[in-house]
Order: sequence, then structure tokens, then C-alpha cells
Amino acid sequence: MLDRYLRQKAVPEIGIKGQEALRGASVLMVGCGGLASPALAYLAGAGVGRIGLVDGDRVEITNLHRQILFRENQTGKTKVEAACESLTSLNPEVRLEPHPVYLSLQNAETLACSYDLLIDGTDQYEAKTLLNRLGLSLSKPVVFAGVTALDAQIFVGDGRKESPCYQCVYPHPPSSGIRNCEEAGVVGPMVGLAGSIQALQVIKILCGIKVPGNSLLCIDGRTLEFRNARIQKNNECPACGANLTKEATADPFVVSLPEVVADPGRFVLFDVREESETREEQIPGARLLPFSVLTGDADPLKCLKTLDLPKSATPVFFCKSGIRAQKAAHMLNACQDHGVRYLPNPLHEVRSRC
Repeated sequence: MLDRYLRQKAVPEIGIKGQEALRGASVLMVGCGGLASPALAYLAGAGVGRIGLVDGDRVEITNLHRQILFRENQTGKTKVEAACESLTSLNPEVRLEPHPVYLSLQNAETLACSYDLLIDGTDQYEAKTLLNRLGLSLSKPVVFAGVTALDAQIFVGDGRKESPCYQCVYPHPPSSGIRNCEEAGVVGPMVGLAGSIQALQVIKILCGIKVPGNSLLCIDGRTLEFRNARIQKNNECPACGANLTKEATADPFVVSLPEVVADPGRFVLFDVREESETREEQIPGARLLPFSVLTGDADPLKCLKTLDLPKSATPVFFCKSGIRAQKAAHMLNACQDHGVRYLPNPLHEVRSRC
């Protein structure tokens, strides 16, 4: 029987030694959508020994134009379950570990600690910065990618303190109102291209082939221009800057779920998901305050003022994964310290306790 990796081992930089390194390696893919589809297929096909998949979402019909791991008969299944079905049929030798949850402040380290390398398959700035800090704290490489419409960027953070990190490149959230591919649109082949490059970078790292950690690859799908931008370490970086203190990394706006449950008279829960997301899954007692309403208003504080809350009440935001809730709380407290807090917990944890 022919060796499935025969053509790959013929590459001088990989060979038998590199193939053994791939078989003994482990990677964690966070987000199982458009970027992850080609990346996971190529990594499983290459024989990476252990692959973890993190995503709490389910397959929808609107995913299929770009998320090529999935088929129409898989709609409704969790993305990690559907992805594992496809990847197993591609290469049953690979060990797949599904984690049907969203990455959050509470579970990030537990999920990532046993893997050699982390891969960003998300489309939210807050998720990427959480992955960035995770890579730094665990000294693990993180292969990032972002795609909007016809533009893509790929960056490799090597997890070393002396190297630039993702937030050296993007220290602040995008100033534009465009937040992700759902709102800005995306063309399928662009995520395919970026995800394929991510897989290539991962394979190179695992095989010991040098990957520069100080450049940002930018791809313009309109002109097919590829440009490498040189990145310098930023001493003012909010994640790895020289002036960063341990105290500065603590988030003063987090409140714990047990604390909220134990004192319902003090805390008022606000669901910052969009109305369309809450139709089938509502949290009893929570008020709806969509993230788009908050971010689209010139004076977001007036959204809270119109709710006529008691002065003693503390608004607490939550959402699907904790990411939009974090962003909303920080935005409002930056306008004025209004005492707004947020739950870092994913929705299923909030639902199970409230």
C-alpha cells in the first residue's frame, strides 16, 4: 500500500524526520469556520497527530459558500462535530479532539495548555487578542489570519517575549464600524487562500522550517498583490510592552457569574446579542440591549439612561461568547465610569446558572 505522505516526504525540507515531527505534534484551532476549513483539511491531510477544535457555533446555510468542510446535510450540527466527520473521512489516522464551546477568559488556558501551537480561525478582534495573550502567557506560537471582503492578513506570533506580538501590529480595535465578515461581507476564495497559508506556516513551524515572526503578510484580492510589512516590537503594546505591569493586565470590569446569581437585587443582566440571535434562546430576566445599538449610537450612555435603572443597580452585560460583552463594558466605562460590568462566561454557562 502506498504511503499517504509519500509526496510530502519527498520535499527535502520535510522528509521522514519532518513527517515524524508532524505525527508527534498537536495544534489547537480556535474557530471552525472559513479560515479553519482549508487549514484543518491540509493539517489533517499532512498527518498532524493531534488536532483540537474549539467552536460553540452550529453549521448554518449561510456558512456553506466559504466553509468548505461542511455540507448542507450537516446544518444544525455543531461545527466541531461536522468538522470531525469530514476530517475523519479525509485521514482517520489523525486524533481529533472536539471542544464545542467558545473560547473565553475562563476556559482559554485549560483548553490550550496541552497543545504545541495555536491557530486563530476567528473574525473578532477581542477573540484574537485573547489568543494573543494566551500565546504569550504559555510561550506558544499563534498563527493569526483575518479576512474582510477582498483583503487578508496573516501574522505569526512566536510566543517569545523579545518578538513582536499580534497587538504590536494591532494595539487597538478597528476604528471602523465594520467588525467582522458577517457585517462586511467576505468572498469564499479569500478565506480559502488565507487559511491555506496558515496551514503552510503551521507545517513549517512543526517541521522546524524558519518562519519569520516579525512580518505581516497582506493580500489584496482585487489586484492579487502580496506584501510583507516589517513589524517592530512596540514598547507600548498593551499585551507585551516593556512598560506593562501585572496590575495593568487585570480587567476591572469583570464580574463573576456566581456573584451575579447570588445577588440578583444588585445586578441587572443585559443581553448584548442581536435580536435575531435571541429569538430561539432567551435568558429569563435579562433585558435586550444589542451590541449594534450601543456601538451605533453617538452617545452610548443614553442607551442605559433611557432604561431608568435604580441608582443602586449594576448593569452586567453578557453575550454568546463574552467577547461583545467585554467590548461593550469597556466602551461604556471609557465614556464615563458608569459601573458597567460584564460576564466573561459563554452563553451556555449563563443559561445553566440563571
